[in-house]
Amino acid sequence: MAAKFSPALLSTLSQLEHHRQRSFAKQHLLELYQDYKNKPEKSVDEMDRDDLLEFQDNKQKKPIEKIKDIDGLATPLRELINHRGKIHRGWSGKRLYSSLTQLKKTFRPFLTFNGEPLAGLDMTCAMPCLLAHITNDDHFIDDCLNDVFYDGIADELKVSEDITFIRCPIDRKQSKQIFMEYQFGHNRNARTKGKDAYRVQQYIKKKYPKTFRYVYERKKDPRPVNKNREPEYKKFSHLLQREESSIFVDGVLNEARLNGLYCLTIHDGIWTPQSQQADVFCIVKNVFERLSIRAHFKDELTKRPIALSC
Repeated sequence: MAAKFSPALLSTLSQLEHHRQRSFAKQHLLELYQDYKNKPEKSVDEMDRDDLLEFQDNKQKKPIEKIKDIDGLATPLRELINHRGKIHRGWSGKRLYSSLTQLKKTFRPFLTFNGEPLAGLDMTCAMPCLLAHITNDDHFIDDCLNDVFYDGIADELKVSEDITFIRCPIDRKQSKQIFMEYQFGHNRNARTKGKDAYRVQQYIKKKYPKTFRYVYERKKDPRPVNKNREPEYKKFSHLLQREESSIFVDGVLNEARLNGLYCLTIHDGIWTPQSQQADVFCIVKNVFERLSIRAHFKDELTKRPIALSC
């Protein structure tokens, strides 16, 4: 897969590579970091909740951590531009990792394969939807398919006294982040850290009791706790990732390759050359029907819903 980017971006990457090995690398990288953000300065009063959280996070970061942010941005770009990088499969969750999965979303629309633009498909509300199918919770499945699940969490959290910067609204992205803290974290109570995740846990208990009981029992550590053993909540997160990988990697990707089609997965999404889009998306439809999984999808570029057909 070849990446095609603007001369300005290539120049920036070249400068980053050059200056990283120089004595003034830190200062230069921090300047690049600010240029990349390219956001007008705001007073604290003008910031929304996202800005405030990012501002707080950056204040706590040391310069070397900000340099690592730049490395994380540049490394997959360099690998794609130079036709390098590795594709490997995770041991615990069986996910497929590559330069594409590490690439910041902003750059995906500029990727090409042999000069041809790519088409992307993404499963809507993927992890909650897969969890709902595992627990066979029809009410939960319906909310995921109607794309109102994260909205419900946002409504629940916006009245919470535990939310930092409560005067700002909770959006879908923040709802998703907090849900992931609950889903992939340990069981919580009112005294544990992560008050927002605890409120999500209580919301799931009230709204989807069948799913709550399943998740709570799966994440419960046996007594006495063995410190040398992997915590149950981590095993649970791996279980969900393996479920996702069995669909997109073992199912869709494997079937596409057997049919001579090119595509790569980004966890719960698929990217393929536009000329092969219809065939690959048809495979996605067939795999989900074969597994009896109800799901909706959206176009990765336009963010609009896609109705799959064959």
